[in-house]
Amino acid sequence: MMLASVMFVNKNGNEGVVFSYSVNSRYEAGTHLPIKLKGLQANQNYKIEEINVYPDKKPVVETAVYSGDFLMQVGINPNVTPSNSSVVLKITKA
Repeated sequence: MMLASVMFVNKNGNEGVVFSYSVNSRYEAGTHLPIKLKGLQANQNYKIEEINVYPDKKPVVETAVYSGDFLMQVGINPNVTPSNSSVVLKITKA
């Protein structure tokens, strides 16, 4: 699967949003690798939550808290699949 992602972070670095979406679902595969985020503070913790979830569905990315260093060095898998072709994650300093 080919994935496109874009991230916006406010000037204070305490809130952001990541848009991830499928641009090609070849072989019906989902994303397997994490995307590395940028513009965060390495020594701060951030809550990640999916915000484009239909009312009767569960999020594909579980709400969790990670360090800025982890999110920028390792990243997070948005779990985009052919049946869930876009994921929007809200980032909030914890």
